[in-house]
Amino acid sequence: HLSGGHYNPAVTIAMILDKRTTPADGVAYSIAQIIGAIGAAAVILVTISQDAVSAGISAPGPGVTEIGALILETVFTAIFLVVILTVSKRSPGMAAIAIPLTLVAIHFAIATTSGSSVNPARSIGSAVIGGDLSSLWIYLIGPTIGGIIGYGIYKVTGADDEEASA
Repeated sequence: HLSGGHYNPAVTIAMILDKRTTPADGVAYSIAQIIGAIGAAAVILVTISQDAVSAGISAPGPGVTEIGALILETVFTAIFLVVILTVSKRSPGMAAIAIPLTLVAIHFAIATTSGSSVNPARSIGSAVIGGDLSSLWIYLIGPTIGGIIGYGIYKVTGADDEEASA
């Protein structure tokens, strides 16, 4: 049994809700994801610089309020999860193309406004090693709620229906 290759606690939560991952495995995955993100930021600190780590800290862009960034992170994480859940169930062979392209599109759409994290672990790693936790709450709450909303949309639209994919 493979983990599914998700390195994002928001994805893991949705996978638990969809019963593709057990809660126990989900907790273990999320812990590993956070440790991995902190480790990655530490490697950047050691091999490049503190400035490089600081550049990766998620924060609202100029003129964007914290609430605005929170809304963007929530909405775009929900979109990301609808794509992940739908494609991985209906067209797993397309997942390796559709999921990364969706993430790239999301980054193009909101990188300069919300910081485009859509991944709590990624934000934790940079914030902890970079020493700036001031906006971290946005990137913990937004993607987590967005992941749950994305799962809800996936269920309500019937995208999880096995019959529809046949």
